[in-house]
Amino acid sequence: MVAVATGTPGLVWAFVAVWVLTLVFLTRLLLRWSRRHLTGDERPRPDQGEIR
Repeated sequence: MVAVATGTPGLVWAFVAVWVLTLVFLTRLLLRWSRRHLTGDERPRPDQGEIR
């Protein structure tokens, strides 16, 4: 980690900010996916439509 090793506060805070935003995004994505699959509220895919 060059930013952490140099001790430059701006680079450290930028790294932390990007890391936190990534964790928040992944957590929200995981929660959305798990709610959809655990409640059975999954939207049908276009290729799984009824055959008439």
